[in-house]
Amino acid sequence: MIRFGYVYPVGNLLQPPKRKLPNAKALDMGRENLLRIADALEWNEEHGIRLFRIPFETIPFALHPGSWKKHLEIEGEAIGEFVRKKRMRIFMPLPPTCSISSPDAATLKRSLAYIEHCASLLDFLKADSTSKIIANIGKVHTRRKETAKRFIAAFSRFSPFAQGRIAVENDSIHWSFYDAFGLAGKLNIPIVFNYAAFMQNHFTELSPADTLKIGAMSWKRKDGPQKIRYSENMPGKKGKGSISRRPFLKFYGEIQGMKADVILDTGQGERSVLKAHEYIG
Repeated sequence: MIRFGYVYPVGNLLQPPKRKLPNAKALDMGRENLLRIADALEWNEEHGIRLFRIPFETIPFALHPGSWKKHLEIEGEAIGEFVRKKRMRIFMPLPPTCSISSPDAATLKRSLAYIEHCASLLDFLKADSTSKIIANIGKVHTRRKETAKRFIAAFSRFSPFAQGRIAVENDSIHWSFYDAFGLAGKLNIPIVFNYAAFMQNHFTELSPADTLKIGAMSWKRKDGPQKIRYSENMPGKKGKGSISRRPFLKFYGEIQGMKADVILDTGQGERSVLKAHEYIG
């Protein structure tokens, strides 16, 4: 069975200014963002949507987990109960500046903090082990093998909770699906199939469908169904603001009959899921 979900637009959230905010204002911002996420989750339930990617910026990064968890406990409990009861599956991305495989100590330290920020929010929302933090492996510095070693070393520094929630993803420049799949296998973690990136960066005669079958082996029962990220951020197409009938139906033809969860990464948010269902009838 194929299920569809969507990326909640970060523009729908309150975002802190570049200057540092007082803790009280940052907490108010986090509270309002959680309420907006809660509204979206209720809409999802009404429309039978169980998959949802929430922004990294939902809780301001500057806040320490020890402070915001205590002050936002009521909102967190309500959302967590809803997520558990309705069996929602939540995903979180890491910011573009996150580089877990970086040779720079300061960059690595900040990247580890990004990971734990996401882990804290998933824990706060009582999301189970099928909910994942999606990580790019990062830019290849000098040699791929050395970059992979740094990623593996950094992984050992994650909290146990974060280690159980992390999944890697292929990209369109540095890590093809098979390179990323090899690293995922060494860590015994799943790999998200980024369809648009695969179409731009692959060196195999295997079809997306055959490649997906290989990727599915990385998803254990505790991880839930295989996750696919679909966007139309392809060469010659400006932006990723929508899904179009022809390319989407071509993609759907590749995955039809599989058991997978697809996150539609567009600027349309929930409308993309409605359009996907319209296209496939």
